[in-house]
Amino acid sequence: MPSLVLSSNAISQNQLTAEQQKVAEVYASYVSNQAFVTLCSKLDKVNDYEVLFKFWTSRDLQGIEQGKMILSHHYSSQNIEIDEVFKWKIDAEKNYFNASSKNEKIVACKNLLTSITNSGS
Repeated sequence: MPSLVLSSNAISQNQLTAEQQKVAEVYASYVSNQAFVTLCSKLDKVNDYEVLFKFWTSRDLQGIEQGKMILSHHYSSQNIEIDEVFKWKIDAEKNYFNASSKNEKIVACKNLLTSITNSGS
């Protein structure tokens, strides 16, 4: 019986279209990158993550805002606050980063640099 309940809940959940999902991912990337900017700035004093992140953000501010609206609507229809979802996500990412080796942290920060210097609309 529990599987039947789960199935009916899954069917009734609001699904995002492919386009909505693409726009929502812009906001999700923004939130993750924002957390990693802080972490990487402490680890790597050579690169100015804050400036690069602000530039990356300014290039796609509209996409970030639209993504947040889409996700806010999506989660509110399930009685979930978007900030709670992303707080959980960011806490998990920070814990994973902090538990990583220095080399793994360096790779993560290089990936962040690549992300915020090569993407955007």
